[in-house]
Amino acid sequence: MLKRFLIVLAIGLGLSLELNSCSQKQEDSNSKIQLIKNEKIDTTTFQNQIEKIKILNLPMVVKDGIKENQFLENIQLHDLIKDEEGPINICGRIFPNPNFYTLLCGAAGDYLIPFLYSYGKDGQLIDRLKLEGPCGEDCGYIYSTTVIFNKDYTISKTDTTRHYKVDKNDNNIPGTDTVYVKKIKYKLNDTGKFTKIDSSKTVTYKK
Repeated sequence: MLKRFLIVLAIGLGLSLELNSCSQKQEDSNSKIQLIKNEKIDTTTFQNQIEKIKILNLPMVVKDGIKENQFLENIQLHDLIKDEEGPINICGRIFPNPNFYTLLCGAAGDYLIPFLYSYGKDGQLIDRLKLEGPCGEDCGYIYSTTVIFNKDYTISKTDTTRHYKVDKNDNNIPGTDTVYVKKIKYKLNDTGKFTKIDSSKTVTYKK
């Protein structure tokens, strides 16, 4: 009886520790975002610097990550944009609006992951959108992610996974392909927030 009680107690403590750990991770993540939002920024300096950044032409397609030659150099805003993802590089301004600024940026990951950041005129962060997806190849799998920034202030993201059977030499066996496609559409609203407005999943079998 005592042994059974101790086992139940150990399981309960383990679950409690796991929940506390998850909660702490969430709090840590939120606190990092708050630090970004509450950081004191000189408004005039911020606006002067950000107005110098070029506005990107739309529609714009980013396939399998941002390319290094798309980043701008010598932008002082690098010191203002801090994120738990690591160093952020700026590509340009996007989705012009008289009430806030929106930046297309990239952060290092398995590839250069696209991010969107919206900032108020006072330099405070309003919202951000991480546009990460699968990319690359593995035995029997090919991954790809395409993001389209549209003129109507929507963002279309398509994640494609192609799975196929391979022979003993790891060669593709014809007629065994399965293609999984996941689509998500976001919209930048008039307050500078990104909202998901549509999503779908499809599976195609090739015989």
